[in-house]
Amino acid sequence: MNKGLIGVALLLFLGGCGQVTKEVSSIDSVHIISNEGGTTLEKVATVIQDPSSIEELIRILDTAKVGNLIRDDELLLSPVVIYELYEGDELVQTLMFNGEDTLRIFKGGLCFEVSYEDRTLSDWYEQVR
Repeated sequence: MNKGLIGVALLLFLGGCGQVTKEVSSIDSVHIISNEGGTTLEKVATVIQDPSSIEELIRILDTAKVGNLIRDDELLLSPVVIYELYEGDELVQTLMFNGEDTLRIFKGGLCFEVSYEDRTLSDWYEQVR
């Protein structure tokens, strides 16, 4: 996939998830940070650098839609899962989800529903890890 196309696809999705302050030209690694372990909540980071896996991630993000606000009284907090997108050593974007299912995203301190056209980010993660 063309690097420019990756940037455009990422901007389309991430524009809804937070402010992107610069053009994204190339994502070459994704860090997924989650909490694991009973009561210790030890942070675990998985790094994905395979170009075909990152291309698939961009396709999933391109088709994802940020939907309705989830009211506080409807929100059951789960351990946060963070997706950090890197261009070289530079952090380009951070996506923070309420839980591993990646169906609820935090934006501006609020939580919103996320719908996917086909596979979810959590489906993708299960395949690539």
